[in-house]
Amino acid sequence: MDPRELKSHISNLPNRAPITVELKDALQEAGCIEPIDHGRFSPKESWLGWLDGYNGPGYHNRKDWNRTAEFVYNHLNAPLMALWLGEVSGVPKPVVRKAMAAARHAHPNFGTQTAAIRKIIPWKMIEDRLGVVTEKISGKQG
Repeated sequence: MDPRELKSHISNLPNRAPITVELKDALQEAGCIEPIDHGRFSPKESWLGWLDGYNGPGYHNRKDWNRTAEFVYNHLNAPLMALWLGEVSGVPKPVVRKAMAAARHAHPNFGTQTAAIRKIIPWKMIEDRLGVVTEKISGKQG
């Protein structure tokens, strides 16, 4: 899967992700993020904007934008985006809650928090579910 395909899947996913909201509230309460940081954009909007940047050098002036969706996920430093993708792609709730707890107990920086989530929700777990959940949402399930 490439970033364009991931963006297509994400565009069909719901915004609502209550476990991700719990993490956002916990991180704000702990002072790890300011309310304005993630208050303007939902994780879904952040993903769509981030993936737009993979058509070229993007905001970070990338030298190589010929990447896989797995590469994008594994280089993300945004715990809310990582947890949201797991939650809305259909990763079982107990696994999502475990990932949320790991992020809350990780060192208070985005990279470490996101790595804690990825350790529990690896790319393969998300990739295996994305097609199924987007088909259900689109009503294409046979």
